[in-house]
Amino acid sequence: MTSENQSSTSSKQDIAWKYCIDMGKAHVREEIREYMEKKCQNKKEAEVVYDFDDVDNFGDDEDDEVVEVGICVRKSGNNTSKVSNKQKGIKGPIDMFFTPPPEQVMKSRKDGKMKQPSINEACKKQIREKACMELSNWFFDVGLAFDAPNYDSFTIATEAVAQCGTCFKPPTYQEIRVPFLIKEVKATDEMVKQVHHEQWAKYGCSIMSDGWRDSVAYKGIINFLVNSPKGSIFIKSIDASDIVKNVEQLFIILDDMVEEVVRRMSLRW
Repeated sequence: MTSENQSSTSSKQDIAWKYCIDMGKAHVREEIREYMEKKCQNKKEAEVVYDFDDVDNFGDDEDDEVVEVGICVRKSGNNTSKVSNKQKGIKGPIDMFFTPPPEQVMKSRKDGKMKQPSINEACKKQIREKACMELSNWFFDVGLAFDAPNYDSFTIATEAVAQCGTCFKPPTYQEIRVPFLIKEVKATDEMVKQVHHEQWAKYGCSIMSDGWRDSVAYKGIINFLVNSPKGSIFIKSIDASDIVKNVEQLFIILDDMVEEVVRRMSLRW
């Protein structure tokens, strides 16, 4: 017996054995039994299929494919089980890097290079019809012109909203009239400086004036615009009710307008 212990001790040359505790064969069998029970329990849980069928917006069974949030599917083969998770309509930080800009999407659709992907065309047609109906009702409610959808900005706006996914929080009255308006004014001023002012200095420009009578306020209004190869840009509007028949005052106003255009071109360079 002593020789067996000595041979067993001599065979364990690893220094880690000094810090190990011999649990015995009974303890090892108990751990194996617990491991096998846990493995069987996990296998049974993997066989359960989770599906969210309660969400039905249009009363069609095919909608489950579009509105489902998560689904676990078990695939069996060679006595193995595999669980896969599928999430639709849920966006994360990585989507910011792979979502194309709305302007690029609009251009690709016009050029015929992009086709809107669809899983179920019949279901997608119903969803689009409902969205278009709600947009049309909004047009009718606020009294927008029927040709408003012909503007590229409308297509860009709808694409940007679609990229936000579900539960998009629309801008409030205060956000539109203050922060977003200020940002758009700054962006427009920067665009005019970078594009139109350069064209004015390079190719020259023409100052145009448009006079009209406000029948409500009984005022004579003069609008000033600058035309160049890039197009016409509105500069400002003045009340000319008191000077509309005064040639000298009109000349002074036109001269000031020329000076302002020259100043803007000089600031560009």
